[in-house]
Amino acid sequence: LAHVKDLVVPGCITEVSAPRASGKSLVALYLGVALSAGGVFRDEQLTQRRVLLVDRDNPPSLVRKRLRWLGAHQVTNLKVLTREMAPPLTDKVTWEQFPAEDYDVVILDSLGAATEGVSEKEGRQTQEFLATLKDLARRGPALLCLDNTIKAGTNYRGRGEKGDAVEIM
Repeated sequence: LAHVKDLVVPGCITEVSAPRASGKSLVALYLGVALSAGGVFRDEQLTQRRVLLVDRDNPPSLVRKRLRWLGAHQVTNLKVLTREMAPPLTDKVTWEQFPAEDYDVVILDSLGAATEGVSEKEGRQTQEFLATLKDLARRGPALLCLDNTIKAGTNYRGRGEKGDAVEIM
């Protein structure tokens, strides 16, 4: 059932956590282009999928530049929402109206950028944005969420509820 073996599964949330500037965004962009084109990722031939990249983390000009380098200008199944257009995960109403049925995969870069203002101390707000993610996944698309770890890379940043809310980490 997986779109990408052991990583991207319909109706499931995958969290990829690593230290800042370790290449998570580049790998996610490569994966998004490969999925939307029916290309290859980790020696696996992928079936073409409808992909949405929600990038609230990187400058739009950098996202466009990287996607051009990866050949995304030749694919039609990849849509991009940059930080100017992408709603934060704290905007539950907007995400409830989101057309989840239009996408097979949603890549979110990053959880921290999509939840600005929610600190590690705020359990209620953390639970609310996690509920938004879970509701979106229940509607069908596979979710791939990027997140940062502490500098040592030993554990993800934030509250423990994040680890409990995802299926693949």
